[in-house]
Amino acid sequence: FKSQSGEPPKWLLNLPVFVPSDAGFLLQDLNQLQTYRATFGEKKLDRPRTPSLYAHPLTLVSRAPGEDKTHRKSFRISSFDVCFEQPFYGYSAAKHPHPELVVSLLHLFAHSDLFHHFCLMRSAYVGAKHRIVTKSDIDAFPFPVLEDLSQEDRATVLSLADALDAHGEKDWDALNAFVCR
Repeated sequence: FKSQSGEPPKWLLNLPVFVPSDAGFLLQDLNQLQTYRATFGEKKLDRPRTPSLYAHPLTLVSRAPGEDKTHRKSFRISSFDVCFEQPFYGYSAAKHPHPELVVSLLHLFAHSDLFHHFCLMRSAYVGAKHRIVTKSDIDAFPFPVLEDLSQEDRATVLSLADALDAHGEKDWDALNAFVCR
């Protein structure tokens, strides 16, 4: 959606803009983020957008996730709509019957060794010093049928995603064991 004048649509102007350095490890305080208008003014959009792209809950997956575990590969945003810039691919689960489960699974996958290796094997954008994940890489990664997940598996997904977002040491072995089974 883009207005006839080329200005950003009115619904976009008051959305907060996701910026990882402002967000830290947890993204829970809406007041820490500036709006689109405060960040970009009336800057014209490159291509049309729809409000559903920014609807929470969503997972933002980094295009350049870094090679080690200290770099965040994705961010899970559960409590408010947010817009984001090109370094991220946004996946909204707002219209899915199990939205938190979907964004949590994608969040886990993005941080897993299996996903890392999958992208290394598949991506056309792997360089000597960095790699770039494309939307087609993410979309091609096998996603489980949610109805096939047991209640215990669903609880594990949510628990692992919460632990991943928490400050402190991460249990990468538990995350990878769950994703790779």
